[in-house]
Amino acid sequence: MSKNQSFKKFSQNIEKRIKEDMVKKAQTMTINCPNCHSSIEVTIGDNVCPFCHEHVNFSVDSSNL
Repeated sequence: MSKNQSFKKFSQNIEKRIKEDMVKKAQTMTINCPNCHSSIEVTIGDNVCPFCHEHVNFSVDSSNL
């Protein structure tokens, strides 16, 4: 394997690990409710705001990272 191929593979592995780590850390986040603007903690998927009781769907799109 040439140096360029080796470096490219190394770069791809680093990029993949960073994306995976970012998605893991985003499993639980504090955001502002889009309905009442209160600060709420959400997990990936469907959540309910404890203040206004509206549903908040939270997802992470790692393809844009």
